[in-house]
Amino acid sequence: MRDCFSGIFFISIGMLLNLHFLFENLLASRWNLLLIVGINGAVVFVVYWWLYRSVRLSLLLALSLAQVGEFSFILAKAGQSYGIFSEVREQAFLATSILSMIATPLLIQWGHRAAFGLESMFSGGGEMAGLEESETLSADGHVIIIGYGLNGRNLARVLKEVGIVYEILEMDPDLVRRARDSGEPIRFGDGTRPEVLQRIGIDRARVLVVAISDVAATVRIVWQARSLKRDLYILVRTRYVAEIDRLYRIGADQVIPEEFETSVEIFARVLEGFHVPRNVITLQVDLIRQERYLMLRRLKLEGKSLDQLNRYLVGSTTDPVLLLDGSVAVGRTLAELEVRAKFGVTVIAIVRDGKSFHNPAPDYHLAAGDVLILLGSHQELDQAMRLLSPSRQED
Repeated sequence: MRDCFSGIFFISIGMLLNLHFLFENLLASRWNLLLIVGINGAVVFVVYWWLYRSVRLSLLLALSLAQVGEFSFILAKAGQSYGIFSEVREQAFLATSILSMIATPLLIQWGHRAAFGLESMFSGGGEMAGLEESETLSADGHVIIIGYGLNGRNLARVLKEVGIVYEILEMDPDLVRRARDSGEPIRFGDGTRPEVLQRIGIDRARVLVVAISDVAATVRIVWQARSLKRDLYILVRTRYVAEIDRLYRIGADQVIPEEFETSVEIFARVLEGFHVPRNVITLQVDLIRQERYLMLRRLKLEGKSLDQLNRYLVGSTTDPVLLLDGSVAVGRTLAELEVRAKFGVTVIAIVRDGKSFHNPAPDYHLAAGDVLILLGSHQELDQAMRLLSPSRQED
């Protein structure tokens, strides 16, 4: 519905414009465009800079909101009803508005490069977006977390539990205030600025985690951090698959795409359900990450790693199974159970009351609470598990 109404809105605005008027007054419309974009952008830039003292974000926001907004058309319609707007002025307003809408994507695209360049010109002051000199950190071997969203908060919680020193950098003042009130070591600062990274102790840090959604800022942070410290371990979260190779090229050690990591967790849980050993699952996950998710991006792995993985997956392994009340194995001997004859699975040990019995005899009577250590392939183990499950007897 949103897309439909957006299409209707833009089509309706375009139908109101007199193209003959636009071509005859193109020069005046261009001057009006520069005037509107300049005034709107300047007001937004000053307000945002006054509140947050970030030149880069102020410029990006100013260029994003410089165009004529939807509410202006309501005001123009009211002005026409009261005779304030003549037909000529209405067409001039429409022409300027449409040109500003056309220019907005180009301004935003150009704005990222311009914002970094403009910020470098004003990077010497003690701005709020940079850390105060008194906040220069003395930690050593700590973790720097850039971005205090959901991922940043979860990481900080884990690091706190295990006693690892960390520092947080965030551009949202509300988040900073709330986190400071809860005792978090958080600073208000822009990680794209090298002086901010230096004041937060990047030269003594061990790990840098970038967990923000701004793609351009993420790329800039990784590039700045790698140039400031060559042996820093940089871990980046990204939403866009297209950014994986680029982030690796500029210095990231590990890039975690959200969609692919969800897929990795799903297939790991599925393999666990088929009794694939955890170390084999870990091996496959490591291979996928080392290959930079090529299996998920190209539907295959290449080279010796895949051959090695296949050998592990088709080989034999061991798996424990607990006999519960209702299992067909309870009260029967191993010979009567015939798991080896039926499925090719060998019972190599039985644990009862904390004691282990290796190579149990065929006449060993099984009881509820016994733990059977089974040896076989993944498919054989899965079939044996279904036999020993209480639901098997119920069926």
